[in-house]
Amino acid sequence: GERSKVQKGSKVESSALCMAGVLPKGRSGLQIRVLALYRSFLRAGGKLSAAEDRARYLQHVRERFRRDARAIPRSRVDHIEYVLRQGHKKLQLVQSSGFKRLA
Repeated sequence: GERSKVQKGSKVESSALCMAGVLPKGRSGLQIRVLALYRSFLRAGGKLSAAEDRARYLQHVRERFRRDARAIPRSRVDHIEYVLRQGHKKLQLVQSSGFKRLA
């Protein structure tokens, strides 16, 4: 039989993961979107060819997400959404075929 497919990052997936005990209950939709963006950046970095560039890129992504997590209060939803939009634009650049490494 055909298994139903659940879209990654969807509310259905996150609630299924919560029931399975993978994610703690109570993650907001915004938290799920931030984590999905973070994982997308990490996956994109794994596709860089040079190991040194890949390591530098992944370190930069980790540091940037940690810095923003400390700097932006959770109550500033509007600012978090703005940074998420900027992040998605940067991710598109990283995923483009012309991206080789960080400047």
